[in-house]
Amino acid sequence: MKSRTLIATFLLGIVGALITGYLTLEHGRGESPACLVGHGCTVIASSKYAHIGVFPTAALGLLAYLMVAMLAGARLVNPPEDVEAILRIGSFAISFIAFIFTLWLMYIAMFVLEATCTWCIASAVTITSIFVLNALDVVKWKRSLSEFE
Repeated sequence: MKSRTLIATFLLGIVGALITGYLTLEHGRGESPACLVGHGCTVIASSKYAHIGVFPTAALGLLAYLMVAMLAGARLVNPPEDVEAILRIGSFAISFIAFIFTLWLMYIAMFVLEATCTWCIASAVTITSIFVLNALDVVKWKRSLSEFE
């Protein structure tokens, strides 16, 4: 039986992909996402921070969430130990980078654009949760390795 942490990581990856998939779709259509509160989503979606070069920042999030979900999904099928270690470290690395990037985006939204977006906050909570779950998983794994030394 796989841990609830791993299953939660997989499911949160899917949730994050749905959020950022919607934002990417709206960006591609040239539309602002439906803002549940206020007009912050429009402010953020139309800002210069909504893309890096030609890539929408939401598409980068979508890619990160899909990779995390795929790595967690691959671990759910009981791969060999060495492969599982690579999948675990990969998921942690992706979630760490995405978490740091999200902190920067949230700073930009709140202090530069002075706007809040419910979709952005939902994504930030999702990636933060994934990062914490991955960090706990790595710590638990490292402890189990040290027991065998």
